[in-house]
Amino acid sequence: ITSLYSASAQSELEKGLPFITNYAPKTYQAFPQTWCVQEDGRGIMYFGIDFNILEYDGIKWRKIELNTTTVSTNVRTLTKDKNGVIYYGAYGDLGYLAKDSLGQTITKSLLDEIPKDNRNFLDIWSAYATSAGIYFQSREYIFRLSDNKLGEKRAVKVWKPQTKFMYSFYVDGNYYVHQQGLGLYKMINDSLVLVPGSEFLGKERMQIMLPYPAGPNNEKQYLVGMFYSGLYLYNGKTFHPFATKADPVIKSGSILYKGLKLKDGTYVLLTTGKGLVVMDAAGNLLQKINRSVGLQDESVYSAFQDTKGALWLGLDNGISRVEISSPLTKFTLQSGISTGVLSIKRFDGILYAGTTNGLLQYDSTKQFFKPVPGIPQNQIFALLPDGNELLVPGDGLFAIKDNKTITIRQSVSGDLTLSSLYIPKKNPDILFGAGQFGMAVFTRKTFDSINKRYSDWHFAGNVPVAAQLWTISENKDGKIWAGTISGIVYLITPVLDQNGNLDKKKTTVEIFGAEQGLKNAIGTVVPIKGTNYFPADTFLYIFNDKQNRFVHDSTFGKFITPDKSLLQFTIAEDPNGRVWIRTGKETILATPKPGGG
Repeated sequence: ITSLYSASAQSELEKGLPFITNYAPKTYQAFPQTWCVQEDGRGIMYFGIDFNILEYDGIKWRKIELNTTTVSTNVRTLTKDKNGVIYYGAYGDLGYLAKDSLGQTITKSLLDEIPKDNRNFLDIWSAYATSAGIYFQSREYIFRLSDNKLGEKRAVKVWKPQTKFMYSFYVDGNYYVHQQGLGLYKMINDSLVLVPGSEFLGKERMQIMLPYPAGPNNEKQYLVGMFYSGLYLYNGKTFHPFATKADPVIKSGSILYKGLKLKDGTYVLLTTGKGLVVMDAAGNLLQKINRSVGLQDESVYSAFQDTKGALWLGLDNGISRVEISSPLTKFTLQSGISTGVLSIKRFDGILYAGTTNGLLQYDSTKQFFKPVPGIPQNQIFALLPDGNELLVPGDGLFAIKDNKTITIRQSVSGDLTLSSLYIPKKNPDILFGAGQFGMAVFTRKTFDSINKRYSDWHFAGNVPVAAQLWTISENKDGKIWAGTISGIVYLITPVLDQNGNLDKKKTTVEIFGAEQGLKNAIGTVVPIKGTNYFPADTFLYIFNDKQNRFVHDSTFGKFITPDKSLLQFTIAEDPNGRVWIRTGKETILATPKPGGG
């Protein structure tokens, strides 16, 4: 199932699973570990890996060599300044990306800008382009290089740790660094000052510091993440543990490695071994993205949201792109969908899906579809709300009422295998059911004094049609169109006797096909805005009562189905009055004209 949701959707829990594109190392022909991600002003993506920087323009991958003599070079970090220049930090090296005479991206090392006595560093773990310059942090030093025009001599300032610099952060215009065994330090007037109360952080690894919504007195707050002990909130004075619904994942023994605040205000938390989680600012778990939902590796080292809203992940084994901001999500095998989906309907606030193997009900708390008991595991092609009941056609006729299954009529040896249902507007006390046997008729028998209508459907008999029927619609005069998949349609005029049963002698059935102008048609009928449409491979037909023939209709234009395969054509009207047309892999959306029409 594919879900199209919006900000006004019923629940974040119904978003489904995001679409994920996995790029394996064999795709880009380079080493698997990906440590960082960045995007340039053109939308081209860059990835820091072992020995190289990868460049990806959406079609081709290219490896950018590093100008270094270091045997082992891991590009751990990438950052972009206000001018769009991308800087990198690697093992024993740091620099930026530039262009050669042919316009190809190359690296320019800035190692020569570093004082000789301070070049004995290993990995550059973090880099930030700030208003004060470019910060590069290794375990051994912090370097700040001025962002002069490229090619000019840069001013360089160096800080040494008391123990080791573990990781740094740049939030709200302030630079922070975590020191092993000591705590969190803030850069104030070019001096590193211990943040009061942060001493306990020195006992563990701090890898996350992100902006968080303001506190009760409008004070700034920050989300702090530790390797093993989870999350804390820091309000500028004190640190408080922050218990969240994501704790079973981020405190499960795997390492909480990095974090990212997305454009919509939610948080992505990366782990090494459990994939990633998405939570809101209140700590509610919105999504778990791991191998079970299509991620190729569960050790995630970096995350970056591009200008289009997609989430890029640097993995221990490859790169993945997650359509986390797309309004389209999906429900798959991991969501409980193990077979083909034929119909879907929301009823009483619950999402139901008819499949080729019975009816499923969505449990939003578990984010999982589960079978509805009492419904045979046969094909469910349609679902029809009827007052306080949801009618379910299958191998028999059933209803869901008060979250319980009611059997209206069982099928005996397949004598009532139904594919669709229809309640006429002109006579809502009749229910038509189309199926392999033809058409069945049901009538209401019990009068509901509260709702002022009859309830409890009763089987009234079969219409004498010796054909497999699929679709049902109604004429303005109350006559019923029944469609097939053989290019033929039936016009039925049902008549009931005084007992409410079908009068087979008085009920009439007319057959229409190519001789009546319905050429190259599927045979089905679809009601759109009060008009019955009959799809064909090039046109939609409507029935002209005066001519008693089918004629072409140009309301939705002319189209060609792929290879004239009529079974790949679908047309339907949504609750907003828009008409969706599918021809093969192409989808057309027709919207009402302003003022109607």
